[in-house]
Amino acid sequence: ATTLLSVFKLGGEIGVLFGVFLTTALLATLVRPQAAVSLIFPIAYVIPSNPKSDSVTRREMLVTLVIASNCAFMTQWCRSSNLMVSESGGYTTKNFAIYGFPITLIV
Repeated sequence: ATTLLSVFKLGGEIGVLFGVFLTTALLATLVRPQAAVSLIFPIAYVIPSNPKSDSVTRREMLVTLVIASNCAFMTQWCRSSNLMVSESGGYTTKNFAIYGFPITLIV
């Protein structure tokens, strides 16, 4: 939590929330979204109690965590629906990265 705060604190409250979002979204592309939330939740829960967190509330942090965990669009194996359509549609990992990254940025 301290490392995440020290890296993203320069952006203020939005920077801290962006750091949690980015960390969770990237982790959710590598493992299941439920596992990403299980790993990042303790960090997201502790950050608001840190005096360096720029008045980020627990509610804001947890909502960011939930939204970020559902932004796993960049790989075919992160969601079962992605995996089902990848073979039948002939999609490759490159296709998911090309189209999933902009979707993640929009969210």
